[in-house]
Amino acid sequence: MAASLLLVFLALGGCQGKDSLDSLLNNYQGRVSSVLDLKADLLRPSDQDALSRYPTQRQLEQPLTPLQIDLLEFLQLSRCDLQRLIGERNSSLGKVMAHSQQLLYHRRFILLTHECLRFLTDLNDSEALVRALELALAEKQKDLPAAQWNASFGSREFQQLFSTATPALSPIEATRGQAQLLQAMTALRKALTLSTPPEGGEFEAHYAIIGSDKQAGRLLQAQAQLSETLNRMTLAVDERLARRHLCLTGAPTPEARSLQQVFLKFYIGEVQPYIAQVHRHSKELRQELISLRALFPGAREAFDHYWHGTWGEQPPSTWSRFNAAIAAHTQMWQSLLSDCGLSPGNPAPS
Repeated sequence: MAASLLLVFLALGGCQGKDSLDSLLNNYQGRVSSVLDLKADLLRPSDQDALSRYPTQRQLEQPLTPLQIDLLEFLQLSRCDLQRLIGERNSSLGKVMAHSQQLLYHRRFILLTHECLRFLTDLNDSEALVRALELALAEKQKDLPAAQWNASFGSREFQQLFSTATPALSPIEATRGQAQLLQAMTALRKALTLSTPPEGGEFEAHYAIIGSDKQAGRLLQAQAQLSETLNRMTLAVDERLARRHLCLTGAPTPEARSLQQVFLKFYIGEVQPYIAQVHRHSKELRQELISLRALFPGAREAFDHYWHGTWGEQPPSTWSRFNAAIAAHTQMWQSLLSDCGLSPGNPAPS
């Protein structure tokens, strides 16, 4: 019964409540407390566990093998476009490339090296140069997964995306979609698997969107704040009902009818739509992250530790605690209203 009610709650819509999450939740908590006279000490915010911080770039970066081509070999590449590419990489700007640009360089190097090897082989050119290029190509191909990792979860833009140095998503912000971010994430994932380099401008546009807002961090903040408040209220209401039943005869009392109005107006009307939006946004983004993460079965230990503490399926992740808090709070309302014959969809006894 509780599970089906949870699905109804997540599907229901309604008008938005307050301008900030704090005011929305404080108003809801105050309304319930005023009807049931909940114990103040049970409603006092606890020391909320700090959210796991996204690992630093230093912790996430995968090392790449430096190119082993000496000056003499480099000069012999004048007939290949590869020489220009290597020259750009060794320039002052090339040495401070962002991870996204390093990946584009990596892919262009592989592509141009194949072309150069075919050209040199047709000319029966220096065997030593051909061998040097073959070794360089093998190293670049071996390093490609690391370059892809650095250009995704190890990038500056992903640091921004996952940053929790931000408030939770506000009720107004939660009504807005995140289609542009999801499209950029999907496009980036597909671009990472291309055999040929994507267009630089289009590739960087994905990063600009991903790094433009701390969406993942804001959703985690919202999940954590909702979990803490819902669990606190569930505990306080359960304690109150254990001391004094709301409807001893199963018929609704004036107190129960007042509580039903709070449920309909402030939970279903204001809080639940926000919960549903945070849940939907989190689920959509999480699925994109899972798809991207699947490209890297050998992810860095620091990232795996972060993932299991935040977006992972199992406890004690922030995501799993969020879902558990919703389920427990739903069960609380289900039991409370059912005991008084006031369950949604059921006619109240006369």
